[in-house]
Amino acid sequence: MDIMLTGQLAPVSSSFCDRVSQHHRIIASSADINQSYIGEIYKSFNYDVNSEAFSRLFNVYSISTVIYFANRPELGNNAMEQLDQLDKVLSLCAANDVKQFVFVSSTYIYNGLTEVDESTEVNPKDNEGILLWSCEKLCDYYAKNKGISIVTIHAPCMFGMYENQSLVGQLIHQAVTKNSLRIEGDKDQMVDFLSLEDLSEIILRLITEWPEESSIINLAGTRCMTLAQLTDCFADRVQETRISFTGKRIAVCSPVSYSFARSEYGWVPVIDITKDMSMLFQNIHRKNDEHISLIQRAKNVLSTRTMIIKTSEMVLGFLLMEYLNTSTATAVQFRYVDFRLLYVILLAAVHGLKTGVAAALLASFSCIVAYLSGGMDWRILLYNIDNWLPFACYIIAGSVVGYTKDKKDKELNFITEEKDLLEKRYIFLNELYQNALQSKNQYKKQIMTYRNSFGRLFEVARRLNTFTPDMVYKEALYVLEDILDNQTIAIYNISNNANFARLIVCSKKYIDIQQKS
Repeated sequence: MDIMLTGQLAPVSSSFCDRVSQHHRIIASSADINQSYIGEIYKSFNYDVNSEAFSRLFNVYSISTVIYFANRPELGNNAMEQLDQLDKVLSLCAANDVKQFVFVSSTYIYNGLTEVDESTEVNPKDNEGILLWSCEKLCDYYAKNKGISIVTIHAPCMFGMYENQSLVGQLIHQAVTKNSLRIEGDKDQMVDFLSLEDLSEIILRLITEWPEESSIINLAGTRCMTLAQLTDCFADRVQETRISFTGKRIAVCSPVSYSFARSEYGWVPVIDITKDMSMLFQNIHRKNDEHISLIQRAKNVLSTRTMIIKTSEMVLGFLLMEYLNTSTATAVQFRYVDFRLLYVILLAAVHGLKTGVAAALLASFSCIVAYLSGGMDWRILLYNIDNWLPFACYIIAGSVVGYTKDKKDKELNFITEEKDLLEKRYIFLNELYQNALQSKNQYKKQIMTYRNSFGRLFEVARRLNTFTPDMVYKEALYVLEDILDNQTIAIYNISNNANFARLIVCSKKYIDIQQKS
């Protein structure tokens, strides 16, 4: 069975996918999917839900179930376009006859309510709750009008191995890399935590025993604790960790009743976050540092601080330029070498127009200082147009060389993006062709080898379709041997008014012992 995962897949890790992949083929597609910790799944794509490539996935694969992960309120990224994306996925399910749809929502939809179960009337009071409620109402519309069977799962804060995008993963990553924790929440706020592995278990049981009608299933974790208790687990593993709270309550909900999952599917959560905290620290930290060399880390740091690098190179180049101008002032062979112009051209050729213009201004400033220190009056410098030529040359050189550099970079980026797009299209079309060819061969084999199929009858009729009587008997022998799975076949012919039958053809192993008449 082919299962599609989509929605907000950044927090979804191998804890969920590896368990489901043991029984079904997973095709995952999302703009925020992380290939490094999604797990061993069949296929994964970085396609946006609204893209044409995402729509084609429903034609390439035989998707029977779609699992949509809603944006988690506790992560603070509830974009309003989520409703449009969910509508797009549901419309594709309706158009491609996908009957099973799982919407993984959040228990935050019950925010402010007590003694909650599946029959509790939802009454959202803020933006996050209203958005989740709107998404569930959209699911109800498609279930009633488009024939899609939809199950909505209300899950608390989730965590998994290797990932660092969930609430727990972000805090662990922050504690390991910065030795400090700044938590957007109140330290006394109660939070429930559910493992992605426990979530995969209920979804597997759900797919196996799909309910007759659309339903709502509440889930809870094994451990409910305050944010302060959670940070105590971090402090025990990362020494000298500085912890601070903003005091503003984050969008999470305290535990809810999960009686339906327990009574109908025999599901109970088994993974305790406090017992797995050491493993979470080890795996998330190891996954973040895995296969990253010292040189690569330096490149990553430098790539994120380009402005600092450009400024440093400009300042160091300016100091070197001034040193060369001073040290070579008395040498005759350097009178015809303009180090300022060289400085401008080098920076413009390396970093582009903006840096080239900035270097030209610094070179102009250096030239002005040199004129004034040489005894020239500033009025002569200002009103004598001949003295403007060096400044104009610096600015023109920096502008032209920098513009040429930026133009070449843009052309290169455009060609690179076009190449990447063509490669993705080629890979997609190749996968489409391979899947179509595989399906064709599989269906042909099933049709032609199944003994009672119309394809088998068609094959028999095709072999017997000949005008030569001898060939009819010969092909009939082969057909009988194939269908009856018997190598002792003999065909006799009885003419009109004849008293005996004459042997026409027989199986090879009996050709010498079979009676001719």
